[in-house]
Amino acid sequence: MSTMSKRDRNPPRLSEKGQDRVEDRLARRAQALRANLQKRKEQLRAREAAAKAAEDGAPAGGGDDPAGNGA
Repeated sequence: MSTMSKRDRNPPRLSEKGQDRVEDRLARRAQALRANLQKRKEQLRAREAAAKAAEDGAPAGGGDDPAGNGA
């Protein structure tokens, strides 16, 4: 036997303005997720480049830069 009422089975209906807000929020969230993914990919590429440079014996470009251009 179900304890859900008929009202609980249907999602809330939004006004046009409310639906616009939901769509805007979803668009902002999608953009933030894309930006985060891009940032993570850039970080991964930088780590891979640093690891490859370390394997090759070249400076990784951040620590002991004699010109003082590093971090």
